[in-house]
Amino acid sequence: MANPKARYSFIHSGEAAQFLYEMGASSFTGPINPGCEEDISLLELVGKIEKQTSNKAIITNIITKENASRYSLPGSWSINTNKGKQLGFIFSSLDSVLGELIE
Repeated sequence: MANPKARYSFIHSGEAAQFLYEMGASSFTGPINPGCEEDISLLELVGKIEKQTSNKAIITNIITKENASRYSLPGSWSINTNKGKQLGFIFSSLDSVLGELIE
């Protein structure tokens, strides 16, 4: 992992689709971000996967262009969902979304 402490935002695909549908039907214009309530680092994500699967991850520091993860960015990639919340959208908690996906 290039930067295991970098933080990332995620969203469940169904919630993203619903958000886009509702935004398309609204009169809102301008930039807006949907996403789960929290963000997470890659180290925290690996820890959640380890805990839920009862398996220890094997992490190597050998990163090449061919095997680099798309999430191996040089810095954090978190988004601000305040505009969506101000419009009345309620976003899922990251724990519930990740728990379901890991399972």
